[in-house]
Amino acid sequence: MRTSVFCSAMLAYVVIGHPPPAMAQDRGLAIEYTVKVADIPGQLFHVTTDIRNINQPSLDLSLPVWSPGWYVIENYAKNISRFRVSEPGGRELRPAQVRKQTWRIDTKGISRVTVEFDYLANVLSANQARIAPDYAFFTGTQLFLLPEGHRSRPSVVRFQVPGGWKIASGLDETADAMVFTAPEYDTLVDQPTLMGQFDVTRFMLDGKPHDVVANPPGVFSAEKTRTLIGHLTKLAETQGRIFGGLPYKKFVYFYFFRPAEASAGVLEHQNSFVALWNPDARRCPTTWWARPRTSSFTCGTSSASVRCRCGPTTTRGRTRRRCCGCPRASRRITPA
Repeated sequence: MRTSVFCSAMLAYVVIGHPPPAMAQDRGLAIEYTVKVADIPGQLFHVTTDIRNINQPSLDLSLPVWSPGWYVIENYAKNISRFRVSEPGGRELRPAQVRKQTWRIDTKGISRVTVEFDYLANVLSANQARIAPDYAFFTGTQLFLLPEGHRSRPSVVRFQVPGGWKIASGLDETADAMVFTAPEYDTLVDQPTLMGQFDVTRFMLDGKPHDVVANPPGVFSAEKTRTLIGHLTKLAETQGRIFGGLPYKKFVYFYFFRPAEASAGVLEHQNSFVALWNPDARRCPTTWWARPRTSSFTCGTSSASVRCRCGPTTTRGRTRRRCCGCPRASRRITPA
């Protein structure tokens, strides 16, 4: 009998006092984000962050200060307005902004908070956010708050978009087309998302989906898409051989046939990349280096399609090409 009681006590100690890692992890923070295209004319996202299972006296929430792959300090918080924190029941809390992009919440005796804010999305760039009448685009660094100290926690992202809009994202898909997931915060914020009207063509490689997304729809022909997919397939096959397999669940190629409105025109991510190109600009001539120094034309790879002079220049006995924004040339600019 004593042995039975002792064994029962030990079992209770193991199960209740020292749960297995999976059970212990389940008691960690549960984080769910909702991104709503709230105001198209006003170019506003409404972002809600629901955080449960809080068990600490205070909680810091922060936005990143730069986007992965584009190492420039940004101030995404400047686009935030109507920042509000509440607990269940609707009682409003008063967060303190302790750094430029960090808010501290007093959570003594509070296990759940809801954070809401509006985000102005008025710049189309690979490291910025934009809302237009027919699409909306952002990367996680602009919208998703980090509960500091809980970087490894998984999260759920829900979207609310106008009727008829589609969603393309590097985030993990679920059975619900409006719900995505991320295994931890660093993956979450390194994912671009496009909502709205666009063309998407999927091809499979090693059993993994690869989506070619083109915006606006109809701008890139089916023939060009097939040719592009042929090139992308070869690139992915080569990368798979280098890495011993493709190191992602899926890959998304975002192509915007629109002029960028800031300097970031191309940006790579963990399992996607974003490229913006101005279809109205003339291509840089293939033989422009043979043109005289006085010739000029418009290069469309920059955000403003600057008109400039291109030509050879000699530095230390070596001839270099130069052109404003031409991807095959140096960065030196000679205004026309």
